[in-house]
Amino acid sequence: MMGLAGIINIFLLMLFSNNPLFLVTRITQLLGIGSLPNISLVVTETGCGILSIASNGNLCLPVINQSIYITEPLILQSRIGKDMRIQPVKNEFSIQEFKDRTTAIVLPASEVLGWKEER
Repeated sequence: MMGLAGIINIFLLMLFSNNPLFLVTRITQLLGIGSLPNISLVVTETGCGILSIASNGNLCLPVINQSIYITEPLILQSRIGKDMRIQPVKNEFSIQEFKDRTTAIVLPASEVLGWKEER
């Protein structure tokens, strides 16, 4: 009975709050599986190339004879599964169509070696 009351209270909290996804976002942050702001990824050369092309060179710039790269700070939206979904902190895309909306980049998890959190 107490478990049912707890579930109902969580549902009511999500229903009456102005941001119903706050609870889900906060839980993913606490577990470290998503919604992590100010993260710099350590990526492979291929990962840096993917990020460079996807962000017009704003997140990572490939350098000759270097195999590991650190990206600019970004938002790690999700690291669940085989892919990581990331979002630039600033939407710096040059095409006007992309400036008006939030853009996310999907990167294979195999290209990410680690990350550091900047507080």
